[in-house]
Amino acid sequence: MYDKDWIRSNDDIAELFGKGQVKTGDNKDVFPRLPYYGYFLARSPRDLNSGFTFQLIGLHLKSQVGGGSSQRIIAAEKLAYWLQTEGEHVDGDVIMIGDWNKDPEDSDWAAMHKLERAGKVKFKSINDTSDFSHLYYERKTKLGSRLDIALVSSQMADQLVGKKTKVVRWVTIDNLIASADVMTVKQIKEILNNIKTEVSDHMPLFVRYYLHKDGDN
Repeated sequence: MYDKDWIRSNDDIAELFGKGQVKTGDNKDVFPRLPYYGYFLARSPRDLNSGFTFQLIGLHLKSQVGGGSSQRIIAAEKLAYWLQTEGEHVDGDVIMIGDWNKDPEDSDWAAMHKLERAGKVKFKSINDTSDFSHLYYERKTKLGSRLDIALVSSQMADQLVGKKTKVVRWVTIDNLIASADVMTVKQIKEILNNIKTEVSDHMPLFVRYYLHKDGDN
């Protein structure tokens, strides 16, 4: 979903890999839900006749139900390889964003951590692990975890406003946190269950980039 006044698709949005193309050693699909790929042009607010292109990968990686660590590890390796080969040949500006189903510090993402150490991407450094995007009840002061995360190429990361991806909090969640001390566990769980039933158990993730004054991406 994007604002067509400011973002234009340069190509049809498509699945990045074919169904069943990437398997684990025990023949499980590495991507039960295939990554979506899009190539976009963003307009500049300073000069409407200019802008910059970027590649966007939408992810929903293997859930934690039944483990899934091997699938997430291979998924990270496959995406890291794509990023340095095919992705790099098309455009150096890349965003990978979505439900990774493990927090950015997790060892499943070793391939991404390696790229970050080499200065090729920003990953752990732009995702605040003290924040949460996925809703669940553990205790009154622990109502969720950070599963929705972003990775950006190092070229693009310099343009990231605030240097962190932002979880868009719903007003209801903010009110719930503020009043947690005076609410019962039952009341908190009822509110969370209503949100998950009627809306989603994930909150949106927001990443904003801009053009430098000199016009460079």
